[in-house]
Amino acid sequence: KAGMYGNINIPEVSLLEWHPFTMTSAPFEDYIEFHFRKVGDWTSEAFQLVNNCATAKIQESDDEEKGKLKEESNEMSVRTVHPDTVRSLTVKLEGPIGASSQGFSDHPIVVLVGAGIGVTPMISVLKQLVFAPGRMKRTFFYWTTRDPANLKLFEQLVKKIYDSDPNNAIRLRHFLTSMKQDDRDLGSVLFHHATRSKHQRTNFDIVMGNHVRHQVEIGRPDWKKEL
Repeated sequence: KAGMYGNINIPEVSLLEWHPFTMTSAPFEDYIEFHFRKVGDWTSEAFQLVNNCATAKIQESDDEEKGKLKEESNEMSVRTVHPDTVRSLTVKLEGPIGASSQGFSDHPIVVLVGAGIGVTPMISVLKQLVFAPGRMKRTFFYWTTRDPANLKLFEQLVKKIYDSDPNNAIRLRHFLTSMKQDDRDLGSVLFHHATRSKHQRTNFDIVMGNHVRHQVEIGRPDWKKEL
């Protein structure tokens, strides 16, 4: 079901350690997907291992299939990588287990709230609601985060949800809580009006640094007004 989690073990990182992560994939998709932040020893080692597996140092060659390598000032970037250069990685999965949200398609109005990287189960639920809405007519999703990097991490997933929702049944509200909206602070007031004006005119979001359909709002949601 949407919002379920699984316990992951990567033997090359640790033979004994299993860590729970929520799936961002939905039941109708033919793959299993997880997102996690690099915040501790295990996740840092896992990130480095996966990154190493997916990156190949390829000698510059005229053969396009072998990839092209550009090296400047000791910085290396690979533009294309041949599949043969990417080695396999064993990942053990126990699950899926539980679900944070169930029965959401049985209600005409759904309100979802996620914080930080805890948005992962909500991504799965949103995908499923777009695919199989049931009785759902409108869904309001509030995502609060202190780190703008979280917004970037899920930018493509959010865009995919928007693009697959032609009826605009999903309303997303993103809040950057590391910046406070204080009417007594002139700088905060000017920034708030600048971001809103810029997005209304051009769909360009100053926080995200590109054109997006939704504006990242500053501060925390005013729950009395919202609900």
